[in-house]
Amino acid sequence: MGDYRISIEHLIDLIESKNKVEHNLIKSDICPKDRQNYASCRRISSELVLQLLKEQADYKGTYIYLSLLRSVIIGLIEKSTTVEERLYHIWSVVFTCRFWWTWLQHSKLKINYDDNNDEIIDNIKANSFITKPTFWCIEINAHTLLYIVLLVIKRKLPVNALNTYLFNSQTCENTFRIARALSGPSSSITNFTVKSFTKKCEKISIINSIKSRGGQIGEYNFKFPQHHKVEKEAHDYSINPIQHLNLTESDIEKIIQSAFEP
Repeated sequence: MGDYRISIEHLIDLIESKNKVEHNLIKSDICPKDRQNYASCRRISSELVLQLLKEQADYKGTYIYLSLLRSVIIGLIEKSTTVEERLYHIWSVVFTCRFWWTWLQHSKLKINYDDNNDEIIDNIKANSFITKPTFWCIEINAHTLLYIVLLVIKRKLPVNALNTYLFNSQTCENTFRIARALSGPSSSITNFTVKSFTKKCEKISIINSIKSRGGQIGEYNFKFPQHHKVEKEAHDYSINPIQHLNLTESDIEKIIQSAFEP
């Protein structure tokens, strides 16, 4: 990326040279074999890691790359993000990736053994960028989010459609994980029929409704033990649900323009 290098070695250096309290990383977080470990993605793009990378001038490429990942998480996955922040972060990623790809296409790369081999040069450029499916996925999600917001403004969709964090696969995987946990330790069944899965989802819904009420139902009080990290990240949407969207098309233009400007 420009004159800077994006490398997993920068994260390895942090793990080896810094205390874990400073970055909260472990070596399995940067294992390239596990490409679907979302928890690791959150950790390597956390504010702690980004701050440590920012302090090192040679790590600027990795810092920008992980900042893009952080913006994708904020814009599409995190529950507490406002609509304005979602638009700003995801379109910042879109414009940055577009500039990055355009710069690669117009940059002149020189290779030692054959400067005229266009195929090798194209491969080098492709390997210096994120994968094309990832790039198009970011573009599609950004345009889809913008389209949903515009439809809500025109009252062609309900405000609940703005809960975009429900669109990602993490929610579905988490629901299935909880459903399997409800099977009990004595059961070896990992898959369900549609009927059994629906019943388990009803149980999950009841448990979540109890949690959202603070464990209070009539005269009965249920207390569920929670991990301290989960408790910090918890957000009760039943207390302050989104009633309306205070945005206009002009406001959206300003948000996207601010994302475009450096």
